[in-house]
Amino acid sequence: MNDPSEPASRALAVDDAWVRSSCALCYGSCSILAHRVDGVVTKIEGNPESVVAKGRLCGKGASGIMTHYDPNRLTVPLRRTNPRKGLDEDPRWKAISWEEALDEIAAWLRRIRAEDPRKLVMERTTTVTAARTPIRAFGAAFGTPNYSTAGGGLHCGNGAHLLSGMMHASWSVVPDFEYCNYAIYFGASKGHGAGHASCSNMGLAADARSRGMKMVVVDPMCNFAAAKANEWVPLRVGTDGALALAMCQVLVNELGIYDGPFLQAKTNAPYLIGPDKLYVRDATTQKPLVWDSSASAARPYTDASSADMALEGDYDVNGVRCQPAFQKLKHHLRKYTPEWGENITTVPAANIRRIAAEFAREARIGSTIVVDGVTLPYRPVAAIAFRGSQGHLNSLYNFIAIDLLNELVGASDVVGACLGFNPASLGFPETGRLRYVPKPGPDGLMVAGMWMGHHYPYPIREPRLPQNAGLQDLFVMGMTSPFLDSDDKEELWEKFELPYRPEMMINFGTNLLMSIANRESAARSLTGYKFIVSIDLFETESSRFADIVLPDCSYLQSMDSRSNFPFLFN
Repeated sequence: MNDPSEPASRALAVDDAWVRSSCALCYGSCSILAHRVDGVVTKIEGNPESVVAKGRLCGKGASGIMTHYDPNRLTVPLRRTNPRKGLDEDPRWKAISWEEALDEIAAWLRRIRAEDPRKLVMERTTTVTAARTPIRAFGAAFGTPNYSTAGGGLHCGNGAHLLSGMMHASWSVVPDFEYCNYAIYFGASKGHGAGHASCSNMGLAADARSRGMKMVVVDPMCNFAAAKANEWVPLRVGTDGALALAMCQVLVNELGIYDGPFLQAKTNAPYLIGPDKLYVRDATTQKPLVWDSSASAARPYTDASSADMALEGDYDVNGVRCQPAFQKLKHHLRKYTPEWGENITTVPAANIRRIAAEFAREARIGSTIVVDGVTLPYRPVAAIAFRGSQGHLNSLYNFIAIDLLNELVGASDVVGACLGFNPASLGFPETGRLRYVPKPGPDGLMVAGMWMGHHYPYPIREPRLPQNAGLQDLFVMGMTSPFLDSDDKEELWEKFELPYRPEMMINFGTNLLMSIANRESAARSLTGYKFIVSIDLFETESSRFADIVLPDCSYLQSMDSRSNFPFLFN
């Protein structure tokens, strides 16, 4: 499907077929049908027989032919002849053979591996999911912990992924489109032009709106989602967490509406907190204690009925004054009044109270629903967030405040509520699909059954002196790291006694200079490498810093398997 130079007419076509494949222009990996006529792709459309997107395809996916047949595609390996690197430097490429290119790359790899494998940095795009496993596997086998997804990894969902993993055992969250009646989007666009499994979610979101799901979109800009919403709530950039806290204050202290049984059974709200702000633990088992109201005594959370766990009160346990976590939260929220929220966010206090009251009413606390003959809790509201609300200072805390809205009304991973993207898979042995389920971790909180990042979101690891150039060993909460490309990286490496310096980069498809705001910093970072290999379809701003550029094949030329990003999404 690579030579359009002699397209035959349809009437004379010898080869006329629809080929099943999957798109690779984002990590949704939607199923596609490619119409091939005499070796030339003439049309791409969605595959209605596939459960992935069910025939839907976005404009980008339909235009994949343009990428495939672009006359500017690289066709031969290139070697840099200009030793100077910079934003305005011409690489002065010289075409070379594959043998020459691979021999030079192999020589560098042999030297780096002999000296210290950690001097190699593997960098790849967030899309082209088929490359995820081989790129990471090569780095792991080579012996380097240094792995980056460039700009896409930095400004994506750093806080969102961590909190989604901790609270929902998943990489991301969405409303339960089939049953949700009231969804608040905080800087998110799931089902409206972006987001994971975008085409699948577009259909689900459209169906939800058609049946009457109300959408409230909180965003400084009237974006794709806001254009489809029932209500757009503009606010000051980066203040989503303040709005969510003010809404939580209305729920808990002004309206007194929250799902007590859910908080008792499914959260750490009853866990006793001591003066040191840590759990009060059983001396023998070290499990967190709760106050058992029926026994008027403290017990490990595993030994008490959830219905008897106190959510409020002051208690003395072995001489330690303590309170349930919910009591602490209730007191903490009092400072975040709607008037306080208005001053921070510019959203009128009256609107904050109204939206919070609507959210509480639509949650239908205590209700159930029968699905496939099974009676289940029913909370048809969801507050979701992503890039817009957490791409700022206090990223994680913004997301925590937003998800707290779901937890307070019991709208967390139940019918109609805020759902983790498939935190469980039953597996499928015939295709090798893995089986994974969340499991209880230390102190009873969920541990994700499957994860993509360099560490699971929970339990949190202990910090240690870093062995990776991104310093992830030290900043254990982060899903990704900016320190491979920051201007102060050398200062940090010296302070934390990093015993080596990166010298070689293999870059698969990233364009760091165009995917982050401070391109000058990125340029300075790229000039710091002694040898860069770039694998790409085109010459890009970043590949102009490379020493060797290898032409890649397009997704319409590859026979590899493109799993969904990650495969737990669909």
